[in-house]
Amino acid sequence: MEGAHLEGRERIDICRLPCPGRVSLPDKAFPGLQRKRCFCHRHQPQQHQLLLAVQGMPAGHKVRIGDLAERLQIRHHSTVELVGRMEAKRLVVRVPGETDRREVHVRLTPRGNRSLRALTVIHRDELRRAAPALVSSLRKVCERSEANAAKAGSRSGRLRFVAATRQ
Repeated sequence: MEGAHLEGRERIDICRLPCPGRVSLPDKAFPGLQRKRCFCHRHQPQQHQLLLAVQGMPAGHKVRIGDLAERLQIRHHSTVELVGRMEAKRLVVRVPGETDRREVHVRLTPRGNRSLRALTVIHRDELRRAAPALVSSLRKVCERSEANAAKAGSRSGRLRFVAATRQ
């Protein structure tokens, strides 16, 4: 029943999504969106972030707890607890390292993949609806930035002229 709400929608290849460590505009631009959507899927926003972080690691990279802590910008022991809660929900699985049994790798389970895919579809649809407002806001920010830079440039030019004429 988990994937039933995806029927009739375009499939997304989540492996091709940008890495959340490098692209964070949607979360920063719409902080309330992520919380609202995640709770609808019975996940805390941090759990969704962890799913994204695991999926967003480079191909072939074995994801360690330390990698996740760094990516999520939380403490190591907090990451261990988060992974534990997600493992209890069967969204991720811990795998001991092959050469060093003390090392633990984290992988998404099929259930974690389905959950991430569902949230990704919802977020993508929400971003498509919000795109015109976001683009408009970004244009205004750029215009203001350019105007401020032009004012600062003309002021600094005047200051140089005044300083040169006083010598």
